[in-house]
Amino acid sequence: MRYQPLIGHKGGHVVLDTDFCSDCDDVAAIALLCAAAKDHPEEFSLDGVAVNVKGPFDAGSVRASLAHFGMESVPIGVTDDDLPRSGNFSSYRETLAAHCPDYVHDGLTALDLYRDILRRVPDGSLTIISIGFFNNMAAALRDDPELFHRKVRTGVIMAGGFGSRKDHCEFNVVGYLDDAREFVRDFKGRMLFVGFECGVSIKTDLTGLPEGTGNFLLEAFAKRSNDAMRHPSWDPITVDLALHGEDAKTASCGYVDGVAEALPGTDGCYAISEPGFLEFAEDGRTIFNEAADGNVRHLIFTAPDEAVSARISRLIREAAGIDRIPGGCRAEPARPANVYAPWQPDRLFTKSSCRISLVPSIECAPKSGRLWATWYTGMEPAENHLNYCVLAASDDGGDTWRELLVSDPVDPACRTFDPEVWIAPDGLLRWTWAERRVGAPADGSDVNFGTHNGVETDVLMSVTLSPDEDPPYPPSAPAVIGHGVMMCKPTVLADGTWLYPIAKWNAAPSATFVATLDCGATFEEVGGATIPVDEREFDEHQVIQLADGSLRCLIRAKKSGLYEARSTDGGRTWGGAIPSPLGHVNARLFIRRLASGALLLVKHGAIGERPPRRERLMAFISRDDGATWQGGLMLDARPGVSYPDGCQKPDGTILIAYDYGRTTAQAIHFCEFTEEDAAAGRDVSGRVRLARSIYCAGSH
Repeated sequence: MRYQPLIGHKGGHVVLDTDFCSDCDDVAAIALLCAAAKDHPEEFSLDGVAVNVKGPFDAGSVRASLAHFGMESVPIGVTDDDLPRSGNFSSYRETLAAHCPDYVHDGLTALDLYRDILRRVPDGSLTIISIGFFNNMAAALRDDPELFHRKVRTGVIMAGGFGSRKDHCEFNVVGYLDDAREFVRDFKGRMLFVGFECGVSIKTDLTGLPEGTGNFLLEAFAKRSNDAMRHPSWDPITVDLALHGEDAKTASCGYVDGVAEALPGTDGCYAISEPGFLEFAEDGRTIFNEAADGNVRHLIFTAPDEAVSARISRLIREAAGIDRIPGGCRAEPARPANVYAPWQPDRLFTKSSCRISLVPSIECAPKSGRLWATWYTGMEPAENHLNYCVLAASDDGGDTWRELLVSDPVDPACRTFDPEVWIAPDGLLRWTWAERRVGAPADGSDVNFGTHNGVETDVLMSVTLSPDEDPPYPPSAPAVIGHGVMMCKPTVLADGTWLYPIAKWNAAPSATFVATLDCGATFEEVGGATIPVDEREFDEHQVIQLADGSLRCLIRAKKSGLYEARSTDGGRTWGGAIPSPLGHVNARLFIRRLASGALLLVKHGAIGERPPRRERLMAFISRDDGATWQGGLMLDARPGVSYPDGCQKPDGTILIAYDYGRTTAQAIHFCEFTEEDAAAGRDVSGRVRLARSIYCAGSH
């Protein structure tokens, strides 16, 4: 049975049981848990912290940590057990406790804390996150076994060793060994274990920030970390597992000397083992035997150590406010230079300054249903050096949208433009855009100066994000895919290749393709198609793979409207391009294979028609691999509609985004319909919704 994480399910309660005596990763764990409790108050509450060692500074250092991370009112219970027989009790707690010099613990014992919480929380609602010894949990279970079993949903426990570390006599086990053996023997509820092997290989990276920043977590790490602010992550991983379970995604950036660097993302980083039964040997070794009816599972990583480390480091930095330390305190900025939180008042890109909005793209997260949209805008009614891109999301099916990020070069002579959003097979969202150095006229007389010149400077940039979460701030460092402009979505071929359609304007071949076989870690230019010189302009080429394995590429053309070419070797070589019988105006269209296997085509005008202007966006379906087309659902008949881009939701609904009135209405619209609606040319599903708003000039 899949573990149900705390985040995403309402009504949970949590006790954190910590030793807080020997390692600074306890502070990092508290930072993560407090941040999540504040951000997700309907899903769970932090009901108490039980400290399983006693000493003069334990309660004070825990209180200082809770207060610093905004949870000062959480009750603290401290064990009255004697010190464990094994331990390393760091003096860093005295430093932390000094942040609350007037605090005096009220004498609440850990057992009394458990008794109070167990009596008042609903049955089956309590998760115990244990990042220390077993003595408190064993005492609470021993005190009232029936109540404990009725109220505790899961124990997520950092202890023991599994796999290659199964013979390791782990610290949290041997500290109070008799209690550890008693608890795993007598507790019949579900337990998830994070073994020693998990934390030791994953490092929380807080490098690159000098001392004297005044940050509480940095102070703890400076006192306790022995590896230049890089420390094993046993406790933060345990909290992260409890919060997110197998929904946890790897970060798309890591930190090197405090600076974000791109890393390949992967769909998930945690998995849970098959069930089994657990016991600890007399010397503290872990004995785990798989059994279908067992109540114990343990954590397994499904991503490389560096990717999991990047996730943990990012979460901790955000939770502890490290990336909000005032300017001048950093050794190096962690924030990429050209991606910002949206609409900052101290920058030029504000909603009220927008004078143009165009070239949208749309995607839908397959798990949460969150909608994503991007487009580019600018501070003058023109395509010029003042353009930048916007990334927005909707969590209510498109009724309301929040602008989350903008990309804008630091260099005032550069522009960002032609963005795309695409959810790849690994489940991650790729937000791409082109950057170009265009210059600005000395007298400001020509706002279009240089817009289409200097294309040799075009660079295609990409940021990787989780489609089910708000983008982290700072987001991952943008990665360079290659040189050129990509105005249409990549295509995944049958052999797993991701094929990116990148245009190199005024070059030959101009409609080129870049391939990746390793989820975007590396890219290779594989070939391209070309059309007559007098037809070349912006290419905006798109490709579909046909049933016989060949590729059909549609290329925008200046005079004829649309050309097409074929490849039989995965895009490495292409036959001669010919005018397409589909017909089109000189503009972008959209073609995509649907989940049913049918093809969707969105173009201006009827099949075979070349309209005189950008109007009458229509949707067609082909169920014979593009040989013939059915339907013709009218999406928007107005002059001035252009640049369709789309996706399909898990329930089969098709979404198409497009722009309207680029310098007047500045409208970014989207519409919804089904394959059957498009094939019939009318609303047969009752689900057609047209001209829905993502952004318009009047929605400031």
